[in-house]
Amino acid sequence: MLKIGICTNREKFRKYTESVLRGVLYEQENWMMEAIPASVLLKKKRSMMLGYHVLCLDEQLLEQVGAEIISFVSCANPDATILLLRGIEEKGITGIRYHLYAYQLQRINQQNLEKELNRQWQRANTVTHNLDIVVDGECISVPIEKIIYIESNNHQVVLHTTIGDYQYYEKMYVLENLLKDDSFIRCHQSYIVAKRFVTGYTSMEIQLEEMAVPVGRKYKKQVYDAFDAKKQAVLGETEEKATEKQGVLVCERGTDKGVVLAFRPEQSILIGRDEKVADIVINFPKVSRLHCVIIFHQESNTYEIVD
Repeated sequence: MLKIGICTNREKFRKYTESVLRGVLYEQENWMMEAIPASVLLKKKRSMMLGYHVLCLDEQLLEQVGAEIISFVSCANPDATILLLRGIEEKGITGIRYHLYAYQLQRINQQNLEKELNRQWQRANTVTHNLDIVVDGECISVPIEKIIYIESNNHQVVLHTTIGDYQYYEKMYVLENLLKDDSFIRCHQSYIVAKRFVTGYTSMEIQLEEMAVPVGRKYKKQVYDAFDAKKQAVLGETEEKATEKQGVLVCERGTDKGVVLAFRPEQSILIGRDEKVADIVINFPKVSRLHCVIIFHQESNTYEIVD
């Protein structure tokens, strides 16, 4: 189901926005809209942002809380569409009128709005693999493809993902059985890793980009079986997924040479220096906090780069 969240303190403004979006989606089913209290943004409850496919934020509210909230929202849910609702009211013959703005702060016309909402509707109503968990009494669906590794911590487990960490109560053997068909491997009594994020391994540890997790003596053989002696299993699996998803980014130089990153069509890949914002972190002085965004368009077979 497509979920749309609208965050504004102005009741009339919210109703106007709902009427505009309802007019676009009137022929569709399986969608819903709901108001998001401004306090949720102020408290930066990351888990509250995961369930929405489209987030509408009042520009006047951003003036109060600061524009950095956009970075927080895009980091919490990088696949969501963010619409900024411009707060200027224009009184004309037809009465008060408002403008809807896209995330890039460019005015979005009716045709592009329909295209974006329909794209998110298709994404929301396509079956995806999620891990349903309960954090502080709240049910959350975490996309399995975003899980980097799982760590056991004092009778709880921690999901380390590309969109944040989630700690809750669960048994490691339960997660091992649930994820074994999704290219995860148990490498230690306290660790389960996603093979798609593995950049290298030894008999003692597995490298996951800038960190490493230990390999337990009990799990050495299954780690070796998962990654053959030529270390092609990781690359081959990633390339296969890249072919299915149609988007691929290959590192050709430096310490990450040979690393292949796959992403879905229309998925925004954020690159920059700030690890709280960027999906791919490049920590060099000349790299901006949010340096650029790469999007692959499957229909036109083109890549879009936003500086």
